Amino acid sequence: MRRRLSVSLVVVVLAACGCTDIGCLSAVQISLASLVAWTGRESFSVELCVCDHCEAQIIDPPRAELLRTNNHDQISFDQIPNEVDAGTVTVSVTTEDDDTFRTESGDIAFDSDRPNGPRCEPLCHFASVAVRDGRLINQET
Repeated sequence: MRRRLSVSLVVVVLAACGCTDIGCLSAVQISLASLVAWTGRESFSVELCVCDHCEAQIIDPPRAELLRTNNHDQISFDQIPNEVDAGTVTVSVTTEDDDTFRTESGDIAFDSDRPNGPRCEPLCHFASVAVRDGRLINQET
């Protein structure tokens, strides 16, 4: 009984004492398949904006194949500031012919995670979205 009590006490003390030092990045993933269906093209540049923060990537057929194979058909935008937990999400796609497709949504649900514990920093946010019928929607992860 004494041994069990001391082990329990050590676990409680360790759990209550400090935070670990794990970092995380906030991210938004977009379905590549939905972007290709939306534009009807395999080559394009895509820009994602969350509030005032924007990030762009170029998608060509070799990169699209890598994303399908290695990233489960998802384009990941992972330089989103951790402070961004909600707001308007905008996706703009520009094709090689300079056709531009744009959609936005103010109701994307961000999940959050505190990898160092419930009261520890950082707090990171993430969402997975797709484009359906020209609209940006939440996608099951």
